Amino acid sequence: MRSRGARKAWAQERQDRETARAWWGRLSTQQQTELFAAVAEYAWRTSNLRVEIPEKPMMWPQYARGVPVHATDKRRTLYGIVRPCPGLAAACPELAEELVLARSAHEARELADVLPQSRIVHLDLPEHEQLTMC
Repeated sequence: MRSRGARKAWAQERQDRETARAWWGRLSTQQQTELFAAVAEYAWRTSNLRVEIPEKPMMWPQYARGVPVHATDKRRTLYGIVRPCPGLAAACPELAEELVLARSAHEARELADVLPQSRIVHLDLPEHEQLTMC
């Protein structure tokens, strides 16, 4: 039988996964592909750096269920965190030290509300509502 603490941690983990699923669920597969292509283009344009775009992006709990993107250098240096979940960001203090990449100005504002000291870049991609109106 699980201890009360273990049950509470498991329930919190489940709730965090659901929050992240809802956050990432706001994007279609096409929008996610567009997002990661924009991240690669931004890294090249601003830092002359190539980054590894994961074939199957994995959300990491320590990055508020954002997706870490690494430079393709020999050390696989962490470049930044793509689209961490604003609802989980406050519990991830290490995000304040990382480059955070958001899809749009709206997402950047959501993240800035909980990560005011972070380096947040919005990639100026269209909002979901704009895409559905086309």
